[in-house]
Amino acid sequence: MIEFDYTAIVQFVVFLAALVSVNVFLFPPFLKIMKERRERTDAALEEAEKLEVDAEEKASAYFDAVQAARQESAEEAAQAGQLAVQKQQKITDDARVEAEKLLDELREKLGEESVSAQAALKSLSLNYAKQMASMLMGRDIQ
Repeated sequence: MIEFDYTAIVQFVVFLAALVSVNVFLFPPFLKIMKERRERTDAALEEAEKLEVDAEEKASAYFDAVQAARQESAEEAAQAGQLAVQKQQKITDDARVEAEKLLDELREKLGEESVSAQAALKSLSLNYAKQMASMLMGRDIQ
C-alpha cells in the first residue's frame, strides 16, 4: 500500500514551484528570442526572393531588348547588307557584355547579402545562446 507523508506534499510543492518558475522565467524569453529569430530569417528570405525576382525581371527585360535589337538588326541587314550585319554583331556583343555584367553584379550583391545575413544570424544566435546559458546558469558566461 502507498503511504503519503509530508515529504510527498513538500516534493509536490517544490515540483509546482519549479514548473511555475520555468514557465515564467525561462520559456517566455526563449520563445520570444526564437520568434524574433524566425521573423528575421523570414525577412531575410523574403528580401532574397525579392532580389531574385528583380534579377529575373531585369534579365527578362534584357532578353526582350536583345530580341528587339536582333529583329531590328535583321531588318537593317536586309536593307543595308554587310554594314547591317556588322552593326548587329556589335549591338549583340555589347548587350551580351552588359547583361553578363549586370547578372554578375546582381549575383555578387545577392551573394554578399546572403553572406552578411548568415553572419548576422550566426552572431545573433551565439549571443542568444550565451544569454540563455547565462540565464540558466545564473552567472555571466564569456
